[in-house]
Amino acid sequence: MINTGGVTIDGRPATRRLLGCTGVSCHYGGVAAVREVDLYINQGTCLGLIGPNGAGKSTLLNAIAGSGSLSEGQIEFDGHAITGLPPYEIARLGAIRTFQSSSEFPHLSVMENMLAAERYSSEKHTFEAVFLPRSWKGKEQKSLRRAREYLARFGLSHMEDEYAGSLSGGQRRLLELARALMAEPIMLLLDEPTAGVAGPTVEILVTHLKELSKEGMTILLVEHNLQVVEDLCDSIAVMALGEVIAQGTLDEVRRNEAVVSAYLS
Repeated sequence: MINTGGVTIDGRPATRRLLGCTGVSCHYGGVAAVREVDLYINQGTCLGLIGPNGAGKSTLLNAIAGSGSLSEGQIEFDGHAITGLPPYEIARLGAIRTFQSSSEFPHLSVMENMLAAERYSSEKHTFEAVFLPRSWKGKEQKSLRRAREYLARFGLSHMEDEYAGSLSGGQRRLLELARALMAEPIMLLLDEPTAGVAGPTVEILVTHLKELSKEGMTILLVEHNLQVVEDLCDSIAVMALGEVIAQGTLDEVRRNEAVVSAYLS
């Protein structure tokens, strides 16, 4: 079951604004990696963030996810001011990110990786395990069922007991996506999800992301593969030198002179 933040999708994107970045800047020493970016995403839509290397895409994603600091500006997510919050608090609100390099726990099993991603209060969980073992056991079984449903969805059921580090690059990407869903996201922040993945698995990943989008998942996607962007995204934002220089459909931004200059210069 996909968490749509209480918004009914019914096959159509919702209109409620979910994420808003206003005047966001990130400076490192004397370098402005992101400069006065305004970016807004509505519930149930997929926005592609593209641009040449060094444009500031991942820096902006880090700022939204709480793993990078803001020099200026404000970020709101699902009605909450998240500027300056640590990553775990933003994740608990439902904004779950993935990374350019897969970030599984290689010495844990696939199932253990899945269970590690579930959202809960550790103190409450420990109390229940010690003093309410029947309640703990019921929640544990529910978590196992959810994890197995996602593993089946992504074709990883047969790998449940394998070490995550033994998976292929494509399987690790699929595990990363399945694990993200265990955290019950309202929005996925995906940083180059097809990086390092061979052609057939790229198609599998894109198919899964299309399905999630149809089910109402909101997605912010950083991606260099423009075919993937075209297949998945409702709209595109183009960054260059830390700024958003164009926004619209892929066809629209392709005709933008500033975009052509940024990619060809």
